Amino acid sequence: GEGEVMSILEVRSSTGGLVRRLVNQTAVPGDFSVVWDGRDTDGVAMASGVYFYQLTVGEAQLTRKMSLIR
Repeated sequence: GEGEVMSILEVRSSTGGLVRRLVNQTAVPGDFSVVWDGRDTDGVAMASGVYFYQLTVGEAQLTRKMSLIR
């Protein structure tokens, strides 16, 4: 609809490459949680290491580091 803001949550590699898009939907107020199973878009298990999650809501963007430990 008019004025809808999109919410996108992506997991990225340490070099910035897209690993997996977890959320791509109209943003809604309130809390939400997402679980990443450690796999990429093709279902391949990713190696232990440093990854980033990138949350984009409209024009705002937040990137944070996380560790995947197997």
